[in-house]
Amino acid sequence: MHRPRLNILLLTGIKHDYVPPEIEIPMYLASLGHNVVAVFQGEKFMQYAIIKNYKVIVPYKRIFHILNYINFLKRLQKIWRFNVVFASRNLLNAFACLFLKIRGIRTIFIVENPIEQSWVSRRFKANNKVYKFLIDLLYVFKRHFILFCLKRFDLIVAISHEIKQDIMRHGIMGKITVVPEGVQVSRFIYVPKEDTDSLIKRYKADSSILITYVGTLDRLRNLQVLIKAFSIVASKKNNVKLMLVGDGDDAIFLKTLADRLGILQKVIFTGWVNPKDIPKIITASDICISIVPPFSFYKASCPIKIHEYLAAGKPIVANEEIPEHTKVISESKGGILTTYDCEAIASAIIKIIDNQQEALKMSENGRKWIITNRSYDILVRHIEKMCLELLGRVR
Repeated sequence: MHRPRLNILLLTGIKHDYVPPEIEIPMYLASLGHNVVAVFQGEKFMQYAIIKNYKVIVPYKRIFHILNYINFLKRLQKIWRFNVVFASRNLLNAFACLFLKIRGIRTIFIVENPIEQSWVSRRFKANNKVYKFLIDLLYVFKRHFILFCLKRFDLIVAISHEIKQDIMRHGIMGKITVVPEGVQVSRFIYVPKEDTDSLIKRYKADSSILITYVGTLDRLRNLQVLIKAFSIVASKKNNVKLMLVGDGDDAIFLKTLADRLGILQKVIFTGWVNPKDIPKIITASDICISIVPPFSFYKASCPIKIHEYLAAGKPIVANEEIPEHTKVISESKGGILTTYDCEAIASAIIKIIDNQQEALKMSENGRKWIITNRSYDILVRHIEKMCLELLGRVR
């Protein structure tokens, strides 16, 4: 039977050095024989084939002036004849998506965070009243414009049920579907042992139980809770090390805190790490951590790290206040749920250290669950069906 062909334009709003799952999953439609053209932000034009039917175009930064950007997309449309556009991330892409909608192209907008999250984050970092006022002003405009656009798109994809509910609270109903974050499982299964061995030596983690957190070290993440929890673990277990993978505006404070608690020699701060090295780091770890502050906007999140941990077959400690944590850990049985509390987190880590057989079961359970529920191979089929239904071409 003839397979219907999708011609997809993917407006990412990001640079090409790291592609998050909500962007990467639509790209995988190319592996099913559809045409995908992904537009990234960058310094220069670049076009190349990664896999069959998949092209990447990275325009100059100056093209992201609105009029230049629209003209650029009009030229692309003449060449590729898109019938579906995916967009996410920023106001410019929302505007472009609205423009393409007027031209008769089916539009799908991906919402990966609650509408107010970027506003709260920027306001939290603001250091004067004028800057906070400007942030508030920009948020009012952004909120109204995004809602104006969302009401007019053909379909909205939310990465969690909580984000869907957040969108519905703003009066948008009926055309929202949930497609959770996922993971390319093969990246975490086929990691050469020599790569993990060299990484362990580089960070001097030999003969240690390596406990790893992957994510930003921003103040809003409140990682002092994890540092304090680890100090409790380190007081009871000699051969442990904590690795914090990432960078952020709270890194210096966290180092100072670790020093004050007398555990600085047992805490590894990697700084920024190339995303290509993340599978090696996670594979080299013994226990992985996903501790997220229970702020309202974080409760709607779908942490990427938890899927990567499970794909690598690592037992996880995660806090239950985040609904996606509760869902994934409860269904997969790939780790321990705990409260957002230093002593409770420490207790969960120690429990895994002291019960290696149980930790092994968690590893096996977690990987099996992620393969059958959140792998790209599973999620891309759902995306394909969604697009074909939108075009009235369901097989």
